Amino acid sequence: YHLYFQNEDQGAGDNLEHYTSADLRSLTYVGPALQPTTGAWDRYGLWAPHVIKNPADGLYYMFYAGVTAAGGNPTAQQRIGVATSTDLTNWTKVSLNNCDGTSGDGCVYECDESWTLWGNGGSYYDQCRDPFVQWDAARGRWLLFTTVQLDNTVIGGPWTQGVSVASSTDLLHWTGLGYIKATKRLWSEEGG
Repeated sequence: YHLYFQNEDQGAGDNLEHYTSADLRSLTYVGPALQPTTGAWDRYGLWAPHVIKNPADGLYYMFYAGVTAAGGNPTAQQRIGVATSTDLTNWTKVSLNNCDGTSGDGCVYECDESWTLWGNGGSYYDQCRDPFVQWDAARGRWLLFTTVQLDNTVIGGPWTQGVSVASSTDLLHWTGLGYIKATKRLWSEEGG
């Protein structure tokens, strides 16, 4: 078994760490699975790894959120990156960057879609994180689900998080399909 997670010991989640286990009770530390790239689109930290195996090429794909600055910083942007591996231990960011105006390898998707607040200049607006990828056999494509801030002018309600959905046939080039509005319970002082 392989466990990947963000290391928050130094603030943002600088590295994606890697442990293995043969019995799901004891863990063996392998080391950093992936690290940010200085000056790149993921320079501040890496979050939320999700690993799949692509049967078409036999490679493992690790999707993750790359972050440019701390969450409350209005210039912070979160994007989706991908790295590949043949053995689940040695990971390499794909030598591709699909994110306009950024540098560095691995950036495959930013949630700059009409239903998000991307590019509107507020703290936490440029969210594109928590990737989850699955195969859609009925349509012969991959689906990517990410957490985003939905644009209230599009969804007709207050500022809220949602799930953006994108599709791809090669795991590297993604097209936004729409969103799923997340439900939430609103808390009030009177009613709890």
